[in-house]
Amino acid sequence: MRYINKLFFIGLISVLLFSCKDEDTESIVGIEIDKTELNLYDAGGEEVIEVKAGGEWIAKSDASWCLVSPANGNGNATCRIKVDPSTLYDARTAKITFICGSDFKTVSVNQLGYAPAINVLTEEKTVPYYSEEEDSYVDVEVLSNVAYEVVIDDAESTDKWLWKEEGKDYNFTPSQAKPESKTYRFHYDINSSLEDRTMNIKFVQKTEEGGEGIVAVYKVSQQHMEEITPSRRGDSLTLVTMARLMDLYGNSWDTSRPITHWENVETEEVNGELRVTGLSFFMFDTDRTVPFLVKNLTELRTLEFRSNSNSYLKSIKLGDEVAELKKLKSLSFYAYGLSELPAPEVLAKMTNLEELNLYGNSFLKLGSSSEPGTLLWSLSGLPHLKYLELGGNRKKDSMTDLSDLPIGTKLEDLGMTGRIPTEVFTMFPNLEYLSLVYNYLEGEIPEVNLPSGGQVMPKLRTLRLSSNMLSGTLPKWLLNHPNLGCWDPEVLVFTQSGKDSQGDPSGFTNVPVSIPACPDLTEEEESIALSLRPLTEYELTKGAPLSGNWRYYQRFNLWKDHEN
Repeated sequence: MRYINKLFFIGLISVLLFSCKDEDTESIVGIEIDKTELNLYDAGGEEVIEVKAGGEWIAKSDASWCLVSPANGNGNATCRIKVDPSTLYDARTAKITFICGSDFKTVSVNQLGYAPAINVLTEEKTVPYYSEEEDSYVDVEVLSNVAYEVVIDDAESTDKWLWKEEGKDYNFTPSQAKPESKTYRFHYDINSSLEDRTMNIKFVQKTEEGGEGIVAVYKVSQQHMEEITPSRRGDSLTLVTMARLMDLYGNSWDTSRPITHWENVETEEVNGELRVTGLSFFMFDTDRTVPFLVKNLTELRTLEFRSNSNSYLKSIKLGDEVAELKKLKSLSFYAYGLSELPAPEVLAKMTNLEELNLYGNSFLKLGSSSEPGTLLWSLSGLPHLKYLELGGNRKKDSMTDLSDLPIGTKLEDLGMTGRIPTEVFTMFPNLEYLSLVYNYLEGEIPEVNLPSGGQVMPKLRTLRLSSNMLSGTLPKWLLNHPNLGCWDPEVLVFTQSGKDSQGDPSGFTNVPVSIPACPDLTEEEESIALSLRPLTEYELTKGAPLSGNWRYYQRFNLWKDHEN
């Protein structure tokens, strides 16, 4: 028995000597790992291996692109296998050897070569309903080794609220076989609805055969804004938000003070609640239409936008939201950069609108009521206007001779050009004030023969056509108009300059020697004019009055000058 015990003791000692087990580990002989093979794609990445060992161990990789961490230890451990992105088309293999004493285990790490791929590093992003203009964008990083184009696909609506950066190239052609990284920027608009919305940005592979290729998708979701109820508080929130959207710097609104003290804001009690009834935005910088929030100002009577930065360089289509202001009587877009108005059926909603000022914008053509997209087509929805200002649509202030333009210059690049359509003098029977001053209009002022033999624009009191390239004979209806005595024809109509596009000098052949005396204002007109408050120095230099009735200011000033 002693002999057997002795042999057992010797055998036990031998096992301990040839193993790497120490007194503090579990009863494991040698080393064990939970995986013997790893498979990764070309992009590389990390994998985890669980190690169990009876003592101290080390790990060795035979490839520099495949690393193990930790590379040594004592007992059990979790090792991370890090594989670099592949730079080869062909697959490659690395071996990692785990050694504990005389025992060892190996792991084969297999990596595929990089196949044609378009990888969007992040697949989606949610943005708020509103961000400051300098922050309203998303950047998308793409890793690819194939040619592709970028397509914005709207899955939910026709409202293209997400767009590419102007002047940037959104096509990709690889310069090498290794995947290349490129980052694209997309800008988003404010979400004017009360529902979230989604837009997909697709990166579509270009194939020679024209068949289906690789398509990667980046999803942009936008939150909806909270509903603003028309009220005193709603008016305040609307003004502040609009100011931010338009980068307004001409008004200084102290939100710590009541809205009654805000500059260029007029208020009245409406149904027992203080509401904004007059508003002027002065000096701002925007490339967008009027913020949709304006429709919340349901009690507005007068609305003015004045002096958009570099307005002559801009081409902005006016949105439909302004037409929701059904109580509006006076509307002005002075030097905003507008090039197109809403459709006539949209503008027709403003049944109370009497005054429209579009001076200093980017309209190129008067057009006609039957020509969609033109100025007169849109204005045909407002036949009840009394005041209409269409002057100052010039982009080249110093250019006066149309015949001396450099070769290749297009007239439409200058501003509003062409002949005056006859419709201008027939489609607004209630007009008291009409201005087409300081454009590039040429040709004759059209003769108008009404079927009834009545007076052209019978209520007209002020007509401004000067500083154009008009020529020919003054029409009879203009010379004999009974109400056009309260004007200075040498300034308002007769004064033309330069040469037209045919090289003919501007000016009229039948300018009258004497002008009829200025008729008195009617009692109603004089009463309105005299009731208007005096203009402040600020209004005289920086903006029109908010009370509307601008035509009476101008007419009354002319009348007073004549009387003096």
